[in-house]
Amino acid sequence: ELPISRNYHHGGFDGEERTYNIFNKNGWARSLHFLSAWVLVVPGILYVLTGAARGHFGRGFSRYGAAQRRTYLLIVFVATPLIVLTGLTMSPAVTAAAPALLTVFGGHQSARTIHFAVFVALTVFVVVHVILVARSGLRRQMRAMTFGRMR
Repeated sequence: ELPISRNYHHGGFDGEERTYNIFNKNGWARSLHFLSAWVLVVPGILYVLTGAARGHFGRGFSRYGAAQRRTYLLIVFVATPLIVLTGLTMSPAVTAAAPALLTVFGGHQSARTIHFAVFVALTVFVVVHVILVARSGLRRQMRAMTFGRMR
């Protein structure tokens, strides 16, 4: 079962169709937001584990320029964990179990502000990254990303 809260009540019937009234729209949005975060977390963990196992972060990074290395390291090891941790900090259930998160990020509102700023930074990174990949030869770059070699 997906961990989406049951924020609805049976609203009766519309003809023969059962209707539902969502009574806590913020709770529903929060549940979907938390659920969609796994789209970032699971591939991110797999990326870090395979990158570490294959030596990508050591010897594989040597072919990138200094600016690329810094940017990727900031995205992978700073921005992504930061957006996950600040997202967790906004959850009252999580901070009840781990109140240190509130101390680290200065409360719920500070965590929300940091979360949004990192979201904007990650979005800008992705947009610029896609534009640069497309401009440098989309077909060649996609082959390199999916099969690990360039021609």
